[in-house]
This record gives sequence, C-alpha cells and structure tokens, in this order.
Amino acid sequence: LRSLSMAYAGTDLTLTEHSLKRIADLKNLHTLDISSIAAVSNAVLTEIASGCKELRDILVRSCTYLGDDGVCSLAQLSHLEHADLSGCLLVTTKAIQTLLNAFPIQPDNTSVKEKSRQHTVTVVVGGTICDVGSLRTRKSRMVVDQSDYSSLSSSTARDLLVRSFIIDALNAEEDDSPMDNDRSIAEWAEREARELGLIIK
Repeated sequence: LRSLSMAYAGTDLTLTEHSLKRIADLKNLHTLDISSIAAVSNAVLTEIASGCKELRDILVRSCTYLGDDGVCSLAQLSHLEHADLSGCLLVTTKAIQTLLNAFPIQPDNTSVKEKSRQHTVTVVVGGTICDVGSLRTRKSRMVVDQSDYSSLSSSTARDLLVRSFIIDALNAEEDDSPMDNDRSIAEWAEREARELGLIIK
C-alpha cells in the first residue's frame, strides 16, 4: 500500500491512538492523510514517522492534539516532499524551525549525484501558531507555505470555539478565554496548551 487517506473518518471513540499507530506497519507508504482525527497526537505521528520511512506526502490538517514533538519527528523522513499542518493549533515556530534545519541545502562541494537527490520540501503552516517572520529559512531547502487548507474557515472555527465555551459554561466549567480577535484566540490557545503541558517554552 502506497497511499492511505483516513481524513475525517471515524469518531473519537472508534479511531484511537493505538489503532492509528498501526499505520507505522505500512512500510512502503508514500502518501498519508489523517486530517481532522482527534486521536492524532505527538505519539501517533512519531510512531508513523519511525515506521513509514518512505513517506513523501503527509496531511495532518486540523489535528487539534498534535504539537511540536510529533511534528519534529517528521525530520527523520529523508524522502519528505510535502507536510500540511494547516489548522494544528499547537504547532509552534520551534517545530517548524526544527524541520527547516533538518532539510539543509547541500554545500557546493557535494557530488552531482548527491545534489540530484535533493528536492524542495514544502510545509504548510497556516492556522498554526508559528510566527513565520521569526523563522530562519536561509540554507534550507524547505519552503514555508502560509496557506491554511484546513477544513474550517476562521469564522467557522470561531463559531465552534464559542459553541464549545457555551457548552462548558452550561456544564459549570469555568472558562476565561478572550474571544476578541484571531490574535487573542491564538495567544489564549498557546497559553492553555502550555498549562496543559502540551507545549513547553
């Protein structure tokens, strides 16, 4: 099997971390789309990257529990050509910089054969909390695409967040998140993730 798409499949109860880790057994996989699956976590992506060394194209759009550790595991994929992280709110500048550093442009004294194996790698970061302006892209063959191809528009995402907070309020769960603008939402999401131990700065 060279291509697998499970995007938007199953529910939080039917697709578990354990079941998704089995994807790592597909050693010849070139293309994988596991977008918008809640069980996609750092541990799941790390396991997949360790087992599927031939991966070239991976889409993990809107995976809300995927953070820096999982994304950093993609650095070991020497054949990687495209990674779409759109809408992964826990992915920070640190992880993207790690990927940029993992795919350097080979020096001028590299053999022609080695240079011919080099390819451009694209990483899509729209909808993450990556500050593209602070990335050091020089000497990397990775291209940072700021597009957001995740399934939710920002207004739909905001509506879902508001609905979630209303449900939490009705269930007597306290919530102090600001909902003024996209920047305050991103800052709030990063702060909450840090408090939960999902990201470390």
